[in-house]
Amino acid sequence: MKASEFEPNSLPALPAWKRYLSYLPLYGVGVPLTRALGLAGKWPHAMARQAWRSMGGFGNYRATANDVFVCSYIKSGTTWMLQLAIQVAHRGEAEFDNVLYAIPWPDGITRQQPYIIPLEDPSPVECSPTDLRVIKTHLPYSSVPHNPESRYVAVVRDPKDVCVSAYFFFRANVWGPLAPTVANWIDFYTSEDFVFGDWATHLASYWARREAPNVLFLTFEDIKGDLAGAVRRVAEFVGVRLTDEEFTRVMERCSFDYMKRNQSRFDPVQTVPWAVRGGSMVRSGRRGGAAELLSTTQRRQIDAHFRAQLERLGCDFPYDKVFAAC
Repeated sequence: MKASEFEPNSLPALPAWKRYLSYLPLYGVGVPLTRALGLAGKWPHAMARQAWRSMGGFGNYRATANDVFVCSYIKSGTTWMLQLAIQVAHRGEAEFDNVLYAIPWPDGITRQQPYIIPLEDPSPVECSPTDLRVIKTHLPYSSVPHNPESRYVAVVRDPKDVCVSAYFFFRANVWGPLAPTVANWIDFYTSEDFVFGDWATHLASYWARREAPNVLFLTFEDIKGDLAGAVRRVAEFVGVRLTDEEFTRVMERCSFDYMKRNQSRFDPVQTVPWAVRGGSMVRSGRRGGAAELLSTTQRRQIDAHFRAQLERLGCDFPYDKVFAAC
């Protein structure tokens, strides 16, 4: 079942000679510069201001009763929940060449918007057998359009795992050899400069509204530990009653194996010549995998930072209980 009628602008193929030519300034200027900035403690902070200017937003959009907002911090199981939500909305039969051809992401990078279905496109609702349309956002609750008839699925993940997943993602899709050291990345991730804002602020904004009838609060660990339970909770939350056959289809299409086999449908738009194509959005699907990159000391550093941030915000989310602090 086709999930939208959106036809993206074709992304021009980059000739091999241009790709190889780009390596000259990359290694001749970019790498030495970022290494110097890293030693000075200014990389990747130096790119934050430009990155903020390149992000979009909802503008004057007014949410409707058809909208299901998937509201997650970056690298928190967003793609997984998008797949789960759109498959529930299409009763396990949603088809698309890329998930962002069917699901708008208005706060994404501006230059990628020609390759993402716009909010104004009515076809996701028209193609949906349940009249539901899924929308992706990484924004906190205060920055998302509000409507008591819209639904908001909030997903959070252990910030240590977010840190690791985001590092691998940006290294593969944005920085390549310009990637900062892990220590510099942690410093950036826990600073006020971080491009996607503060993890704790995002969590607190949805945790405070978890009892609202149109807000469903889940953790990545909830979904990983009980996918069937997560499918049932989301279906009930958005008002879709699945038959046994439909439930089985949704489960199969939301499995890690299915998404890994079809990973091109979830890949981001390639914006730099040295990006690694394929698999960065569906990398491992693990929980508690921060130790593959971070030392015990670094994991404790992240725990201490976000525990303090939540306390500063007056948020009573049970951090240590849910995310098993080091």
